[in-house]
Amino acid sequence: MSEKKYYVKSLLKQNSPSSLWLDSVGTFDYSSLRKAYTKSELENIENGDYYKRAPFGEIFETGIRTGWYHVTDDGSFDDEWINPLIELVPVEEGK
Repeated sequence: MSEKKYYVKSLLKQNSPSSLWLDSVGTFDYSSLRKAYTKSELENIENGDYYKRAPFGEIFETGIRTGWYHVTDDGSFDDEWINPLIELVPVEEGK
């Protein structure tokens, strides 16, 4: 089974008629030709500025707590952080 893919939407332009999406070169634009990313791919963009994942308990050892939560959708119980300025929009099946 392949890893789920997501579009990355900027929340900085919430009230704009057009949304900013992360494109294939890692910048936000208004293009409808947006790229879909797996969470593993997002971890490697901008040193994890958009998405990070750490083994369960690691955040307590490093002292980083704000914005992290336990992942329950895949059963791993890893800790996950998603930048609060973006939204991960799941890609619909078959796209």
